[in-house]
Amino acid sequence: MRAPHAPRGPVRGRTFPSRATLRPLAAVSSGDGARVLLLGGGGRVGAATGAALKGFRPDIRFTVAGRDPPAPGGPLAGADFVLVEAGDEAGLTAAARGFDLIVHTAGPFQAGGGGWREGKGGDLLPPAPLAAAIAAGVPYVDVCDDSAFVRVGTG
Repeated sequence: MRAPHAPRGPVRGRTFPSRATLRPLAAVSSGDGARVLLLGGGGRVGAATGAALKGFRPDIRFTVAGRDPPAPGGPLAGADFVLVEAGDEAGLTAAARGFDLIVHTAGPFQAGGGGWREGKGGDLLPPAPLAAAIAAGVPYVDVCDDSAFVRVGTG
């Protein structure tokens, strides 16, 4: 079985950045306060992901994006909040600019909206959060693989 990887070059009408153009979170020097946009950070999975990342890099500065702000008293309490829908590519692109990383934790992961969509001419377009990350030039991580993305990405 081949290891999953991000597709490079044109994939059904879209161009993906090469791995060399992405700057991983670990490359942001300690003390810089890496800026992370946590999509769905107001939910259970998002709060747990944020807490885990804070354990790895205590200097991370989170902005929670989604429908719900972080829970008072929760691990992301006090984080900035941006109201945006996971399917709003333009809104997500605008919100994503200036961040070091986007972490997508909003569900549903395997069903419903937010998955691959058909564009003009039958091109397969990536989910809005991934498309927004590409447009903003920000590295992207989804905590739960979209089964269609895995099929396309691993060929």
